Amino acid sequence: MSGTTRDAVDTTITLPTGEQLTLIDTAGIRKRARVVDSKDGAEQLSVDRAMRAVQRAEVVVIVVDGYEGVTQQDFRLSELVAKAGCAAVVVVNKWDLVPPKQAEDMDLYKQDVKAQLREVGWAPVVCTTASKGRRIDEVTSAILGAGAQHRRRISTATLNLVLREAVAWKAPPTQRGNG
Repeated sequence: MSGTTRDAVDTTITLPTGEQLTLIDTAGIRKRARVVDSKDGAEQLSVDRAMRAVQRAEVVVIVVDGYEGVTQQDFRLSELVAKAGCAAVVVVNKWDLVPPKQAEDMDLYKQDVKAQLREVGWAPVVCTTASKGRRIDEVTSAILGAGAQHRRRISTATLNLVLREAVAWKAPPTQRGNG
């Protein structure tokens, strides 16, 4: 089908800062019923390739249709991304089609998206209208920031200090059961 991504396609881009990124464009991961109903098996193959791309990605961009809102499939994808241990950015596309009352409070909408995609609730959410080029720079910044945080390492000494403070603040129970 013309214009439909079935393979994972790698494209290297160079940002104005000189930093290079490799983007992996995958087929959208469709609902299970549509994958099963695919007569030629191409849908299942596309999903498998997309999942392999998630495994080799440092940052995964989960694109949510702003007009449809978060779907069950988006939630499942967020679970897979979290399980893979990738950094994530949630992009709400078609922001211009979001009903006006929701569009007035973008922060509230973003909080709602984070609550619905709780498996990646720590991920930044960026609202865009890709067809008009709106807020694309914010997507790039979010991807770079998520990648930087994902590569960040915490020393054992720092981790031990945080755990000691957490235990001092809320000590674990000293005994199990009632007796």
